[in-house]
Amino acid sequence: MHLVKKESTPEGPGMVAMEFDNRAGSSDLKLNTIWYKNANNDSMNFSLFKYYVSNFIFTKEDGSTYVVPKETCYFLIDEADDVSQTVEFPDVPAGKYTSVTFTIGVDSLKSTAPQSERTGVLDVTTHADMYWVWNSGYIFVKTEGKFSQAAGADFMYHVGGFGGYSSPTQNNLKTVTLTFPGAPVSFGSNNHKHIHTFVDALKVVNGSTNISVPTTPVVMGGPNAPAIANNYKNMFVVDHIEAE
Repeated sequence: MHLVKKESTPEGPGMVAMEFDNRAGSSDLKLNTIWYKNANNDSMNFSLFKYYVSNFIFTKEDGSTYVVPKETCYFLIDEADDVSQTVEFPDVPAGKYTSVTFTIGVDSLKSTAPQSERTGVLDVTTHADMYWVWNSGYIFVKTEGKFSQAAGADFMYHVGGFGGYSSPTQNNLKTVTLTFPGAPVSFGSNNHKHIHTFVDALKVVNGSTNISVPTTPVVMGGPNAPAIANNYKNMFVVDHIEAE
């Protein structure tokens, strides 16, 4: 009598959700209500915090990758919109993963594509506040608020620049790789996962260059923008991953 070995069914692709939980240091970020202290001991009261993340790639423990289809891979995270703060990837192949890589901003290819190919969060009519016309393109990270109760004591940091189309501009696109705690982590049809990511808004002004908000309250491109971009590329960290 011959025993027939039962074939195991390989696990299929699964859902991976990634939550962007905006913070200010170790505290939850709350707009228009709480005053926070940055590295220079400046007070900051945020009224707006928005940023683009795009071009996600998940890396397995063997070094192979799953590149999320580009056409579904642009997201605008807005502290004023709870729904925007969780993004979903429905077809991540089963496997053991160690990290995720993504871009802060909108890449040059998409920035210069015909407007008919820039829909949803990239629609420059619906989201005109996140776009500089002509050569400069999308604003990658935008935050505003107050640094004092005094009238006119406002800060505005708007950073973009993909390198330019018709003439050169700054290139402030930043790529981030986040290692998963407890890696490798199994993804798949039986392992739907929720990646809880902290995003520290104070890192816009804290980091390799600590920005004095009262001295430099407004940056909209210009010489200070690369320093801010180098700061905020470090504002993301995966806090924990849980089963969906």
